[in-house]
Amino acid sequence: GELAPDVRTVCLRLGQLQHTMGNVTFDADERTRLEQRTLLPWVDENDVAKLCFALYEQNSLTGSIIDLSSGQVHNVW
Repeated sequence: GELAPDVRTVCLRLGQLQHTMGNVTFDADERTRLEQRTLLPWVDENDVAKLCFALYEQNSLTGSIIDLSSGQVHNVW
């Protein structure tokens, strides 16, 4: 907080993304099992981009953690 507005930090904690990152893939059975254990739709990459842009444009938030989660955190990096 004391370095704002010159330095701001915000953490985005992502749940399962609609499309996996990197070269990791799920076969049909794995994807079905994961979807059955997930409460909400998986996080859309466009929603992540929109949030990043919105955070960039505003000046009143720092040191916060924002969750974009479908109910089960299972990141694939």
